[in-house]
Amino acid sequence: MAEKEDNFSRRLRKRARRSYELAGEKVERATESSREVVRGYPLTSIVVAAAVGAIVGVGVNEMIRRARHRDRKSFVKRLRRMFWGS
Repeated sequence: MAEKEDNFSRRLRKRARRSYELAGEKVERATESSREVVRGYPLTSIVVAAAVGAIVGVGVNEMIRRARHRDRKSFVKRLRRMFWGS
């Protein structure tokens, strides 16, 4: 039984190592491909990066605003419960 577990764990480690290597190769290819696109279209790349940054910034800002609003509402509800019991 111990031999089966050793064989299984060995195979599992081998598969995990190979998956890790394949993922690393894919990341390297994607990185190089991205670099080629940026070199080929530098102005477009800057505009796209700025647009994505603006969209992410607006989204994060909205999430923060909503979280603050939610906290204020719950704070007011807690105060009402403390002082008026409802």
